[in-house]
Amino acid sequence: MIRFTYSEGASNGRSAVTSFTIFYDQGSNTFVQLASGVTDLFYRTTVTLTAGTTYVFKVRAVNSVGSSVDSATLSVLAAKHPDAPVSLANVPAQTTANQIGLNWSDGTYNGGSPIIDFEVSYATTASFIVFTTVTTRSVIVTGLSAGTYYKFFVKSRNLIG
Repeated sequence: MIRFTYSEGASNGRSAVTSFTIFYDQGSNTFVQLASGVTDLFYRTTVTLTAGTTYVFKVRAVNSVGSSVDSATLSVLAAKHPDAPVSLANVPAQTTANQIGLNWSDGTYNGGSPIIDFEVSYATTASFIVFTTVTTRSVIVTGLSAGTYYKFFVKSRNLIG
């Protein structure tokens, strides 16, 4: 979902604005009417969005005389899942026989939406178990068994997951 706001503009042509018509383009260089008769000064998309696609919107005001010229365009990149964190590393000062300290850095791309947290998982076999979710770029994983081989995985999460 993409939500944006707009206003009536500097002049209404001496006739009150009665509604707005919303158009969008999803990379084809052809605008398609998305909605007409919109009476609010905001719009929330109802089309199925493709993550990583840039959508371009424009608006026309409508009054009893007709439609205005097109507004300036607004380009919005639909968010997608962020890149995985990089440089996952052991923090020796926090690691003992039954716990391990880990830290990492953000991946290159946040998916077009701020990173909100990180899901930390571990496995002793092929199946990963979620240990915790943190908002920092480090964690101490506790409750481990000495002498057991563990694999660790950290997933960045933004507003879409």
